[in-house]
Amino acid sequence: MEKDEIPFDFMRRRVSVILETESNPEGRNSQPFYRFMITKGALEEVMKVCSYVEHVDWGEITAFSAEDHHRILNVVEELSNEG
Repeated sequence: MEKDEIPFDFMRRRVSVILETESNPEGRNSQPFYRFMITKGALEEVMKVCSYVEHVDWGEITAFSAEDHHRILNVVEELSNEG
C-alpha cells in the first residue's frame, strides 16, 4: 500500500514512492510491517543518493561502493548498445 510520494521535479530528476506491507516478508526485523522506497529517475541522480545496494544474485545488501557504481554503468552501457 502506498504511504507517501515525493513527486518528480526537475532539480532532483527523480520520483520516489514509499510503500508499506502489513508483514515483513524477509523477516529482517520484528516489526509487523515492512516499509520501503522505490525511486526512479535519471540514473546518475539516483546513484548519487544510494547508500546500499541489494545484490539479487548473492541475496545480500551491502554498502554502495565505487565498484557497484562502475558495474551498474557498464550494464547500462551494454543494454544501450543492444538497443
